[in-house]
Amino acid sequence: MTLQCPRAYLGVRQDLLPTHWEIVSGRVPLRLKASQVQRGELLCIYQDEKGRSVGSVRRLAPGGYKCISDGAGSFRCRRGR
Repeated sequence: MTLQCPRAYLGVRQDLLPTHWEIVSGRVPLRLKASQVQRGELLCIYQDEKGRSVGSVRRLAPGGYKCISDGAGSFRCRRGR
């Protein structure tokens, strides 16, 4: 299974994010900076036009799956044992 970070967003409300994603910090992310797996969560970090980190969104990794990130917004998840 492959999951993608939500596309860049500007002042989006929590209820407008794709299912299972939630805002961690920030308020006006503009474009994706990085992605990573951290403590069973998929984390997407966004930056402003000057390259500063300005926000992030996260979701729990799907139950029963082990996920890795390519660091650029994509997560590959395989069924774990």
